[in-house]
Amino acid sequence: MIIGILSDSHITATQLKSVGYPKLLKTLKTIFKDVDSIIHAGDISVDQFIDDLSTETGKPVNAVSGNVDFNSKWPKKLTLEFEGIKIGITHDLNDFASFPEKSIRVFIYGHSHLPSIKDSPQGVLMINPGSLLKPRFQKNLRGFTGETEARPSVAFLNLENGLVSAFIKKL
Repeated sequence: MIIGILSDSHITATQLKSVGYPKLLKTLKTIFKDVDSIIHAGDISVDQFIDDLSTETGKPVNAVSGNVDFNSKWPKKLTLEFEGIKIGITHDLNDFASFPEKSIRVFIYGHSHLPSIKDSPQGVLMINPGSLLKPRFQKNLRGFTGETEARPSVAFLNLENGLVSAFIKKL
């Protein structure tokens, strides 16, 4: 099973009416064409974006609310299970501790707009897909010699035979 992950889209009501909005949805349809499900880790801004994303891609979309999602219909915290693997989702990394130890194998979060994949000391795979429309770049990483430009990004989570893997895709 493959899950597409995005966060921090910050889609405004004005952007919903813009000429670029249908193009964004078509781009996401292409990017997520091979996934079975999509997760959004908050800062959606306008709930309609999630409905439009699900309609355009034909995929189920689960979401949590972020710090700019006022009056959102999405919960602040969510636990999902796919292929016997439990996934915890919140917008803020600081909420990781709210999941009981060993209750999840994967933790998905956003907020920083910085894409990353790492293991926690508890052995949980932690995924931040970065930001769809407002990317940031972390400066001064020791030993880093790669790309130095902030680019929009999403992540992919692969669950197969009890194994978990993930990668970031820069757009």
